Amino acid sequence: MNKIQIFKRILILTDGSKNSFNVADYGIQIGVQNNSELYCLYVIREDRIDKLHISQEKPIKDLQKVYTEEGERAILKIKKIAESYNKSIKTFIRNGKIVDEILKFIIEFQIDLICISHRIRSGSESIRLASVANQIIEFAKCPVFVLQHN
Repeated sequence: MNKIQIFKRILILTDGSKNSFNVADYGIQIGVQNNSELYCLYVIREDRIDKLHISQEKPIKDLQKVYTEEGERAILKIKKIAESYNKSIKTFIRNGKIVDEILKFIIEFQIDLICISHRIRSGSESIRLASVANQIIEFAKCPVFVLQHN
């Protein structure tokens, strides 16, 4: 009997946090089981750079470099996780509004599954604007695997 490939292309989102590495491990395992193409995306958040540029009076170019290096470190860790499963992963760093960049990426690469971590907030933190994970769940046109953590 032929095995049906459910997820051809899996996107793993990272922000460089420990939890994003945990979700990457799950996503890569799903990719191994489905013989999927794996993609990893790190988005340099335009809004953070703008705020730091204004509040700390640092040049945008310097801040861009810091966040690019942070993204490269995060992606390298996820590449190592993929290598531990003998699986390759295509990696990308994009600049912009995080949800917009993720949604554009999903369309561009015809992603079938998104893997993202989500931190559960308590009290007044939970009233803040919808989290990235919540927005992706709402607007993505494919399944979303969410790994929650406190």
